[in-house]
Amino acid sequence: MALNKFKCNDMTPLHFRGLIICCVCYCGRLRELLESERAQYAGESVTTQETTLERQCRLRERARQLREKREAERNAFVEEKYEQQFR
Repeated sequence: MALNKFKCNDMTPLHFRGLIICCVCYCGRLRELLESERAQYAGESVTTQETTLERQCRLRERARQLREKREAERNAFVEEKYEQQFR
């Protein structure tokens, strides 16, 4: 069989992207590639974590935007009611 040439004796579980891949044999270079990619993803997830100060600033900016939008809508409503009143 052609598939037998890809078999090896290393049947250790492989940890990849938070999953444990068992019962599959990964040889040499493929294992190295998967492990390096896992390490890269782990490093990226640490660097993309939002700090408390950044989150606070983002939430304050969002609150300011919502407040301004609500005020603009209120002013538009008042203008509309004044227009209706004087017709």
